[in-house]
Amino acid sequence: MANTIIKFSGVNKRYGETMALKQIDFELEQGKFYTLLGPSGCGKTTILRILAGFTDASAGTIEFKGKKLMIYQQISVKLILFFRITLYSHI
Repeated sequence: MANTIIKFSGVNKRYGETMALKQIDFELEQGKFYTLLGPSGCGKTTILRILAGFTDASAGTIEFKGKKLMIYQQISVKLILFFRITLYSHI
């Protein structure tokens, strides 16, 4: 792709004995709209967590504008939000 902004190459994620992602390959072009669709447990959230830097891939590479994202994950700020339904009962 000419304007590739994000590229996943051979990305795997393992949680213990469970393989959450196996050999994920895709490219996203700048300026286009994409969605992740699939059944429960297929790895949508895991892909987003890896992309956001909340978790690391077990194998493979992720590139952002041609540079490996793993370098940026080490310095990223990680934010954990706790949601209490009693505080937001109107939702």
